[in-house]
Amino acid sequence: MRLKQAVVLAGGRGSSFASWHPQLQQEVNKPMLRIAGKPLVEYIINSLHAADINEITLAVCHEKDKIKEYFGDGSRLGVSISYLEDEGRGHVQALKMVEPIADHTFVTCYGDHIFSKELPKKHLTNHEQKGISVTYYRKNRLWANSFLKTNSEGRITYIEPWNCGTCGPITPRDMELREDIKPEPASKTVHVFDKKIFDSVPWNSLGITGILTELALKREAYAFPHNESEFHIHTWLSYLSALKLLEEEKYEQIKKSSQISDTFEEIERDLKEEFGNYSNSSL
Repeated sequence: MRLKQAVVLAGGRGSSFASWHPQLQQEVNKPMLRIAGKPLVEYIINSLHAADINEITLAVCHEKDKIKEYFGDGSRLGVSISYLEDEGRGHVQALKMVEPIADHTFVTCYGDHIFSKELPKKHLTNHEQKGISVTYYRKNRLWANSFLKTNSEGRITYIEPWNCGTCGPITPRDMELREDIKPEPASKTVHVFDKKIFDSVPWNSLGITGILTELALKREAYAFPHNESEFHIHTWLSYLSALKLLEEEKYEQIKKSSQISDTFEEIERDLKEEFGNYSNSSL
């Protein structure tokens, strides 16, 4: 069965982003945060469309009218967009609202992750082969939001959230704490879920990691690493990192006006180590 439906969780208030911003005093409509002239969610929609996933539901809450006004029915971007209005109770509760309209199998993405157009096209076949829930992640030291471990077949054998709410670079101490297990720091990017998750996991989980943990315990969750471009715009530092790679002129303007030169030195050092010679042509 060809996947055609995606749910983008785009209701966040951006409170963690605001708390890291040196000048911002209020919450941010993060799904509409622009980088190189496009809102974050537009990058996501373009990548899904490139994989022929054209039925897209945006789960919205914070400043939902602005999101609806900008994207409309999606025809401008070559897709069909519908909306679900959640109550700001988190990703899992927003996902639960999808149950009545979900196909047998559907894709979910976070509204603050932008990823390569090649990622869905390259990896969705894994779901067809496994016939079971799959998540795709980047072995990501900079913007990790979980630690996980898989066996040789890709089945998740260990998963735990890491520092959720303040995602940032993994430290040596973080790795020391997990030395006996040796999981990988991961930024979870794209999830492919079977509709049966609505019956098989507890919906009081605090996050999607909770869902994956339950599925892993049932031996029903797989994870596959990817090396495609991906940015988790979760904090002010990750926003600056994405600007450095996607909109360097604006990055240089902010750097020039900033009094915190050490921050930019760290960003540039980490990006060079993480991405090497990076090209944004795939976004």
